[in-house]
Amino acid sequence: MFGRCAILRLYVWRSGRFAKGNTVSFLLKLPLLAAGLGLIGFLSAAFAPAHADEFNVRRCVNMGNALDAPTEGEWGHTIDLDSFARIRAAGFDTVRIPVRWSAHVNIADDIDRKFIARVDEVINAALAQQLNIVLNVHHFEALMINPRGHSERLVHIWKQLAYYYQDLPASVSFELINEPNGALEGERMRQLQADLITTIRETNPTRTLILGGEDWSNITTLNTNFISPDRNIVYTFHYYDPFDFTHQKAPWTGPNGPKETREWGTSRERQQVREDMRKARQFSLQTGRGIFLGEFGAYELAPEGSRREYMRAVSAEAQAAGIGWCVWNFASSFPLFDNGTKQWVPGQLEALGLRAN
Repeated sequence: MFGRCAILRLYVWRSGRFAKGNTVSFLLKLPLLAAGLGLIGFLSAAFAPAHADEFNVRRCVNMGNALDAPTEGEWGHTIDLDSFARIRAAGFDTVRIPVRWSAHVNIADDIDRKFIARVDEVINAALAQQLNIVLNVHHFEALMINPRGHSERLVHIWKQLAYYYQDLPASVSFELINEPNGALEGERMRQLQADLITTIRETNPTRTLILGGEDWSNITTLNTNFISPDRNIVYTFHYYDPFDFTHQKAPWTGPNGPKETREWGTSRERQQVREDMRKARQFSLQTGRGIFLGEFGAYELAPEGSRREYMRAVSAEAQAAGIGWCVWNFASSFPLFDNGTKQWVPGQLEALGLRAN
């Protein structure tokens, strides 16, 4: 399934022809594959929104707080490769792998080869379980503060990743920028999205690419995205509404974050979820592009019963709208799985319509 890519990488790593340092810069000096835009057909039947042909994501879990930490393990979680067998057995078909690539580059923004080898281990373990993968660029905080000074850096990172991973199967999708926010908004964000698509299409003419809008990819900003003529684009949004429920007592929200215990589940709150998922579906139908709920969940200090009901409602309404979803998170913060007991947190899988097997 991924042998050609593995063989290519093995040859390049062992050839000794890299630039100085642990980088993949040599890959970028090889001739690039000539390719046009991949204009792949999409589904637009009345029962479901449009989807890129190879984007078959329905039930997904995020592998967060690991490779997206400043260093893996720093946030209390290191990915156990055996986890993917558990994930597949529970009924998930996809994993989203957040990666903080910007923390693993040298002064020329060339990716550290030891780090990318670790990402390879994770990708290959997931592929071995026949899981789809969404691979992204996560927590590029400098870009959000100063897009003018860091946009070219992101283009360079994706140029490397796109070449390096071009032989991975079509079940691997690339998500270009996680949660644009801060100064990365409006025309500046849209131009960067367009530049990234052009760069990646040089080596991946038909791979599914995923774009999220500004304001942390809030559902209300779906229509601020760059609407590419490329048909093999999927648009993503994240859903943590209402924030004072989903993030109650979360320490990273700071002194002004929600501190009070709050339940969830009134008829009005459930109706709001239903309306929001219908809005996302309508965006998909209007644009003729796929739609993906890339993150949702509730922090573990929320009342457990309400947390389960929230996850049940969001996943069910997304599914009813024909939207694939990806819950945050497998382990560590917002956990479905307890790293200490090596067991699924009781009730969490069932809330998503799944079960341990």
